[in-house]
Amino acid sequence: MRATPPACILLKPETSDALVDTVLRDHSPRRITLDVLGRDVSGGTSAYHQLLELLIDGFATCVN
Repeated sequence: MRATPPACILLKPETSDALVDTVLRDHSPRRITLDVLGRDVSGGTSAYHQLLELLIDGFATCVN
């Protein structure tokens, strides 16, 4: 039985495209970058909420 290739992969912002290309070889799943450290999230009282929203959006994009 052959393994099903991934439809989507989740990456960190610093992930090397060359490394991903090497690992995936002939497959071309959708690539979603998730910044789990929230580097682009503005500070303030809603920062954690913003981070969660960004992560949720990334996961949702991957499964839809």
